[in-house]
Amino acid sequence: MTQKKFTVLAIDGGGIRGILAAKFLASMEAELQRQGKEPRLRHHFDLICGTSTGSIIALALALDIPAQDIVELYRNNARRIFCKRSFGWVWSKYSRKPLERLVREVYRRKGTVDPCIIDLETRVCIPAYDLLTAAPRVFKTPHAPQLFRDQHIPAYMAALASAAAPTYFNPYTSSYPDILTGAEEQFQLKVDGGVFANNPALTGLIEAHRGLGVDLKNIRLLSIGTGRSTYSESRQRSFWGIFPKPWGRLYWLRKTRLLDMFMQAQSQATDFMVQILSGGVGAVKTSLFLYERVSVELGAQVKLPLDTKRKRNIKVLEEYGSREFQKQGTRIIQAFIDGNSYRNYTPPTYTRHQPNPSANG
Repeated sequence: MTQKKFTVLAIDGGGIRGILAAKFLASMEAELQRQGKEPRLRHHFDLICGTSTGSIIALALALDIPAQDIVELYRNNARRIFCKRSFGWVWSKYSRKPLERLVREVYRRKGTVDPCIIDLETRVCIPAYDLLTAAPRVFKTPHAPQLFRDQHIPAYMAALASAAAPTYFNPYTSSYPDILTGAEEQFQLKVDGGVFANNPALTGLIEAHRGLGVDLKNIRLLSIGTGRSTYSESRQRSFWGIFPKPWGRLYWLRKTRLLDMFMQAQSQATDFMVQILSGGVGAVKTSLFLYERVSVELGAQVKLPLDTKRKRNIKVLEEYGSREFQKQGTRIIQAFIDGNSYRNYTPPTYTRHQPNPSANG
């Protein structure tokens, strides 16, 4: 009998460049539909991991929302999401409110109630960072008996917490009602998971192998990037041969590339580590598990920062996603979409707490 494979999808962070990953995944769904297969990706992946913009995509997929809906969210709302506010040097560059409203609207497509992590229709891991404990925090579905901590958190809050990139957005703070008791729970000071896991491929691999006990040989891991920037820094060491080139705080902040550089380096390092793990250690070159990385090098001719809102740039990012699927899509579908995944996760059943109307009277 054919051994079932545990299939993992990991989606990088990258701000508005998440539209590249979303377009690749939307193209995959369209091709699956053309082939007469179930188009929704949550039916084909046993675990979906996403960081920052990748968390918005991952949670949407786990809610059975088409990837194309996320493409349209970014395409039509970049200017609303990245609308500068006054005193950007004192507060964060952008308010989280527009993005929060948009994500809530997309996630609530099936009803009027905000879906929670317990409502997700496949296993999920969402990295964030907790400033209160100064430690990584990974939001997880209750896919194991001990994983009940996060089940009441609204999906949009997990997404906004994972996407609260330092300097771009304030740390995410809010509160939510326990869905079983109605008790108010605090949700404070969470920032972008990209500070430690911008590429969540290793998070997914560890969760599958150590968390769920899946043998490495039975794991398939597909990692989707959001594009690699190519920096074209001048080699000059001084201006007019007189003044030393300034490499201080103003230089890096003016370039607005510091966070981008850190997160891109983390994504590349994770990719390198997972490649090593998948191919064995040292001189041993046996394939321990299937690992594929979709990563596009962004041309230096067009500047594509994490918060670009120009329509031309958004179109360029979409085209990158479409072209990459044309190059790799057939091979990726053949390797990962074969009906041989575990697919044994069922969301827990529960009765949502209903507020007592007389409590306010």
